[in-house]
Amino acid sequence: MMTSRPSPRLPRIAATVAVSALLLSAAACGSEKDRGASRGASGAPAAASPSAGAFAGKNPDQILQEAQTALRGAKSLRVAGVMSSDGETTKIDLVTDGTRAKGVLTMPVKGSSVTVQIIKIGSRSYFRGRDLWLKAGGPALANRVGNRWVLGNARMALRFSVFVAPAGWAKILDPDGPVTRGADVALDGKPAVTLKDDSEALLWISAQEPHYPLRLGGGDSSGSGEMNFTYDVPVQVAAPRNVVDLSKGAVGI
Repeated sequence: MMTSRPSPRLPRIAATVAVSALLLSAAACGSEKDRGASRGASGAPAAASPSAGAFAGKNPDQILQEAQTALRGAKSLRVAGVMSSDGETTKIDLVTDGTRAKGVLTMPVKGSSVTVQIIKIGSRSYFRGRDLWLKAGGPALANRVGNRWVLGNARMALRFSVFVAPAGWAKILDPDGPVTRGADVALDGKPAVTLKDDSEALLWISAQEPHYPLRLGGGDSSGSGEMNFTYDVPVQVAAPRNVVDLSKGAVGI
């Protein structure tokens, strides 16, 4: 989550999404031989809450580890947010229970904003977004696939695996540098503690058990945004029909 380098974790998530998209594009080229908005900043942190003392005597690294453990153990999760880095914007809105996932990513790919839908059911991952295939393989691939779902191969699924399971998001929060404790706050009426790094990236963690991460935000001039985490959400996913099967093609990764 945190880093001692100039760019905070938030923009790095955006970069990870963009890189995954480019690698997915490469995979598509080789194989050819519901909601899209976050809740925004409506629930700004309020005054400190005494019950945030649940972490009394624990250092920031221990607090973060507890939050990651809680996140990995979540039965289901919705992640929704918007991030900007170097003038490019990434949006995520996705629900997952670890085995199944469904969501939408909007990300920069080769100079343009591209939206791709994702469905994961067990070991199978499906992708849909004509603009992505247009970027990946040009008009021929885009016309072949159209707006149909694509069954991706194992490498394509792996590139996005970090986003489609609670454990993946826990990994994203791995610290890259020193983490310090900020103010105790009430976030959406619930007591929370704040962790931060020297680039102004912030992570709010529930002071109530389970100690889930609630929001990732802040940032500096190199990138900023907000990512909200909601738990115990319904995950209703069905395998798509009329699928283009690219799972056995050669990949260019």
